Amino acid sequence: FVLAEKLGLSHQALFDVASNSSGQCWSLTTYCPVPGPVPTSPANNGYRPGFSAALMLKDLKLSQQAAQS
Repeated sequence: FVLAEKLGLSHQALFDVASNSSGQCWSLTTYCPVPGPVPTSPANNGYRPGFSAALMLKDLKLSQQAAQS
């Protein structure tokens, strides 16, 4: 995205080209690293934390308990 910007291509234009060609991949269309093209991307909220490590640990413990029972 930095190179595209330096060449005068907008983030949205690069996203449109890449996501509709061989550059299309889950990480680009879900977690685009620049704000704008993907509304739900963490880049749109300044990469603020969302799901805390404490909640992740709780979920892992629940899955372990379920596997043992």
